[in-house]
Formats: sequence, structure tokens, C-alpha cells
Amino acid sequence: VASRLGATPAQVALAWLHTFDRVIPLPGATRIESIESIARAMRISLTDDDRGALDAKFSGTLLRVPRSQRRPSRADGDVVIN
Repeated sequence: VASRLGATPAQVALAWLHTFDRVIPLPGATRIESIESIARAMRISLTDDDRGALDAKFSGTLLRVPRSQRRPSRADGDVVIN
């Protein structure tokens, strides 16, 4: 998907996460290049086929949220992409 769109895998991942309800990706950036990359990711329009391919590849993936970034109501720190 990334190569077809002329984007990095990270940009596609960010664009894909942005399509989920109740998911708010919060990428960090300390360099102007990172900010530009994040802005590019937000301009990516994934097709239904793109989203389907990403859903099939990563559905059920367990993400670990670092302890320092956990909200008190989310003490286990686990997020499952459905």
C-alpha cells in the first residue's frame, strides 16, 4: 500500500489509524521533517481496498502502550485493533 501511494509505511499506518472510530493517534515530532511527514500522512486517502488489506494484515494486533503513556482508566495498557 505504501509503495503504491508513494508514502512511508509509518505514514500509511498513521492514515489507517486515523480512519478508526474512537482512535486518536498522537504522533510525536521534534524535527520539522517529522512534522511534514505527519502532515503528509493526514492527507493520504485510503481506498476501501487499502483499508481492507491493512485490516486483514493487522486485525487483532495487540499494541502495548508504554507505562509512562497509560491513562489511569487504561491501567492494563493494551489496545487491540479489531
